[in-house]
Amino acid sequence: MNDLTKLILAPTAALAFALAGCSEQGADDGHDHDHAGHSHADDGDDHDHAEGDDHAHDEGHDDDHDHERVSLGTATLGDTELAAWQSHGQAEAGKELHLIVKPNDASDGATTVRAWIGTEDRLTAMVALGEYDADTGEYNLHATCPNPLSDDAQWWIEMQTPNGVRTIVSMDLH
Repeated sequence: MNDLTKLILAPTAALAFALAGCSEQGADDGHDHDHAGHSHADDGDDHDHAEGDDHAHDEGHDDDHDHERVSLGTATLGDTELAAWQSHGQAEAGKELHLIVKPNDASDGATTVRAWIGTEDRLTAMVALGEYDADTGEYNLHATCPNPLSDDAQWWIEMQTPNGVRTIVSMDLH
């Protein structure tokens, strides 16, 4: 294994391990996430909010990220069309963002979705692996913006079908 490969794989493995605890259920921030319906638990206030409700998250818990989904549009990868949304606010150097990807054909979760922020060559990027939600047909990914964040940085989304075909598309950051 060459030094460049080690340089890329070590941080990627560390991020994957760290993000394993950042699922929609039981995240380390003291509440459960339901990004589709936007509900919270463990904050002492039983409440639910509709998507895009401009809820400020000030009900007594430390939650400094924005859950409002911002549409990134749609893209076509081969025979698959996907819609994508970004949440957790706007892109900033070193900031973690949430990407939601909904392909029109996710093969019931058998498709692998990866994403990163930066350039197509993945240089200085942490590659995130999508977690499939069978209820919504969406893949949820958390990726950290490189620091420094270049002006031409984008979301790069890679889909790998069950038969091994890989396609990549880029979408503008919000």
